Amino acid sequence: MKLEHREETIKELIRLCLKYRASVDLEPKLTETAIQKILYKLKCELPQSNKIKDELPYYWFKAGAYSELVSNTLHKMQRNKVLIPARKKHRLYKKDYLLFELNKKYLNKKMCKHDTDLIQATRLLKKIIEEMEPFSLDKEIHFQYHHSAPLLFYPRFNLELMPSLDLYYDSINSSQVPLEFDNSISLQRETLLKLLNLASSSLPFTSVFSDFKRSYFEFESSLSSMLKWQPAQSKYSDYRTLIKESAKLTAEIWETFAYGARLLQHDAFYQTRVSSWTKIFEEKVESMKSKVKEFYVYVLRVIGPKEFNEIFISLPSFTKMLVEAKRKNQIMFINFQSVKDATRIRQLVSDDVKEVPEFETFLMQGQLDAIVIKLLSDEQFGNMISESLNTELVFVGFSEPPMGPRVVTYRIESKSLSAVTPIGAP
Repeated sequence: MKLEHREETIKELIRLCLKYRASVDLEPKLTETAIQKILYKLKCELPQSNKIKDELPYYWFKAGAYSELVSNTLHKMQRNKVLIPARKKHRLYKKDYLLFELNKKYLNKKMCKHDTDLIQATRLLKKIIEEMEPFSLDKEIHFQYHHSAPLLFYPRFNLELMPSLDLYYDSINSSQVPLEFDNSISLQRETLLKLLNLASSSLPFTSVFSDFKRSYFEFESSLSSMLKWQPAQSKYSDYRTLIKESAKLTAEIWETFAYGARLLQHDAFYQTRVSSWTKIFEEKVESMKSKVKEFYVYVLRVIGPKEFNEIFISLPSFTKMLVEAKRKNQIMFINFQSVKDATRIRQLVSDDVKEVPEFETFLMQGQLDAIVIKLLSDEQFGNMISESLNTELVFVGFSEPPMGPRVVTYRIESKSLSAVTPIGAP
């Protein structure tokens, strides 16, 4: 389909969004976010036989489903004075936001011819707008996150963990009660730890996110250590600063994740962009890794290694512990994230293991999964860990029914602390 025809269809749908909005509300304006979500809802609810479904190309990004073509078309309509922009102060936030209203001259002026598919789409669009509250889109956004998001990490991290961490910072920042005696703050800590575990367990099992996950788990280790730490009164100020910095870092992590998510979930219209998107994502991950490492060192300096939610362990002890956990079927995955590790593991395992379809997939993710681990003998598994590990940081996912999964961070002693220089150290 020609781009010009696709744009004309989108122009008409945007025009109708604002026309129908004006017919059901005294405030006939919509934000771009509202228009994006309304048209995505339309795309999802249209039958497969309706060609309009493919004329609305979306990918999943920072705020959920997003269409560059819808955004570009909307702003082109603004420049052509089809739409009238207006800025309005948000009732909760200091910054203002942009609203769009349909120029009355275009109230009944169609942007393109209405064929059978477009007529069906306009009827559904009218119904959607009548049932939605575009200036209170939280319900719709939550619904789309929980029912349309390509990855469970979307709702668990962005809708659950991040807002809860912001609220926790507000609580400790305003609390006049010593932190160790404030029951509400203790409950918030427990809730945050649960939400953090849930978010971590929902990270995607794909090689696209291998480097991202390694850095993310290091952040998780730092944050969980902070949440379990009980600071002395003299450390309250440091603790508040750590929580504030962790909240800022979650925003960085979320943005980085979103740049990777669109690689996994995008309409065919954007396929030619994948190569450039991949490069951008890799750059974002490198930036995130640097900030997470700085944060880790900062947390380590403030709370000290003894309070840190990492287990410092020698390689022989680590190997022995993993073999015992394997015997009890407690290991969900081992995340090592090293190309040298993957190469060595490939050399060590037997041919029958290599023939398992999942083996190479998981290995390319920088991860060994339970499916593969169960195929190895205890001796093979132990030798593989002790002879191939070439990284200082290893993340092990354990199954703990009925409490659910948990990820434990191990730092191999001979490879770790010498490389970490706390801020302020001589």
